[in-house]
Amino acid sequence: MDAREKLFLWNFIRESDLIEQIPNDRKCLRDEVAAEKNEGHVGAMLFARARAERKENINEDFIKDIQRLICGEQHKKGAKKIRKKNLGKYRTVDVSIVVKKPFFAGGIVIWDHSTVIREAPPPEQVASLMEKFVRDIAEWQKQAPFLSPQENAYRAAVAHFDFEEIHPFVDGNGRTGRVLAYYMLRCAGLEPFIFWECGKSHDYYPAFKSRESMKEYFRVRVFEPEKILGRIETITEDEMIEF
Repeated sequence: MDAREKLFLWNFIRESDLIEQIPNDRKCLRDEVAAEKNEGHVGAMLFARARAERKENINEDFIKDIQRLICGEQHKKGAKKIRKKNLGKYRTVDVSIVVKKPFFAGGIVIWDHSTVIREAPPPEQVASLMEKFVRDIAEWQKQAPFLSPQENAYRAAVAHFDFEEIHPFVDGNGRTGRVLAYYMLRCAGLEPFIFWECGKSHDYYPAFKSRESMKEYFRVRVFEPEKILGRIETITEDEMIEF
């Protein structure tokens, strides 16, 4: 990988984690990306990148491995440690899809932990829903070379929406789903984009209202990236050089 792509991965991981209120040490993450670490969130991204480059079809084991790699290290970043039985395995419990909204108390940001959007499908439906999810993407991968760039972006958007609706894991669904979006866009020969944390409340989360909303979210980010405001500073020039 060249320095530009390493910088992209650094930003992608950092922002995806921040959406879940998980911080990264800037230097530590930079060193892991520079070394092309094959574990953790970095390993998950590189695993997805390699499969996309080889045009390898998606399967359930691939998705489970992405979640296992991402969630297996999150306790090292200060997040809750995930039990081994929940790494790389579909959930066996009910989960709610929630959004944490900030409010201010004395100038300090505090997060509300109980804003429930909807209930995810019951655990006994997850296996069959994921089987269909993977089958639909595999069918799209056969068609992708013959579809327009916009249609391929729309298929990636719908897959992202559907994956988060299923919420197949106890934890890591958002981060895993964003890696899958990266994988699908690369498979289609499209430029992947960063899911900026600073925009999650006004454009990313609202995109989950419908598949059409998510299609529009992906359309703008893939084809009109100049309209998207990310962070002014992500990594310094000196740090980038060290890649």
